[in-house]
Amino acid sequence: MEEVFRLALHLIGRSLQVDAYSLLLMDETSGRLVIKAAFGLPEERT
Repeated sequence: MEEVFRLALHLIGRSLQVDAYSLLLMDETSGRLVIKAAFGLPEERT
C-alpha cells in the first residue's frame, strides 16, 4: 500500500508542478496525522 501512496502522490505532484508535497493520513488510534509519502521535504520531516 505504501508504494501505491508514493506512486499516486508522485503523479499528482508532477501534474500540479510543485516542488514539495506529502500525503498525510489520520491514525485512527491516536487521531494524529501521519506522513505516508512525501517528496521534496527534508529527510527529518518524512
